[in-house]
Amino acid sequence: MAEVGKIKRELKQKGHVVDFYFDTVLLPDGRMAEWDFLKHGNAAAVVAVDPEGKILLVKQYRNPVDRYTLEIPAGCVDEGESMEDCARRELSEETGYAPGKLVHLFDNYTAISYSDELISIFAATDLYRNDLEADDDEFLSVERFELSEVIDMIKCGIIKDAKTIAGILGYKDMING
Repeated sequence: MAEVGKIKRELKQKGHVVDFYFDTVLLPDGRMAEWDFLKHGNAAAVVAVDPEGKILLVKQYRNPVDRYTLEIPAGCVDEGESMEDCARRELSEETGYAPGKLVHLFDNYTAISYSDELISIFAATDLYRNDLEADDDEFLSVERFELSEVIDMIKCGIIKDAKTIAGILGYKDMING
């Protein structure tokens, strides 16, 4: 059996958010294959819980699905920034709150079949006001829901975002011990 692995990576298109590559990969049977690869920076996401125990979700328009979505606050890690610092910044930029307590829940590859993007998901509690200016291309609103309402929206297909589903289920598992 041949050693499996990437032989070559060729940039095909550089984008604003992602770069598109063709990878030449050696398969286990010795043949070569060309696979698509999207390079996207890592990100952090936050299940934010307000003092009343409600989950903060951001509502925003998402071009790839051409609709408004409800998601946990999240964003790309800036160069030199830790995942935890990114989570704190994104929470403040998107909701106007900062965490008194921030707990790392888990890391998640978002689309492992064609991208290496890794999202670290955190739970934030003991929130306090800390408004940071939102990115100039983000137009979002913050909505609050009981955990049970968010779970119901996942079950009935209103929430389809993978990081949000994973984060909410991870948070539910954390609080249920």
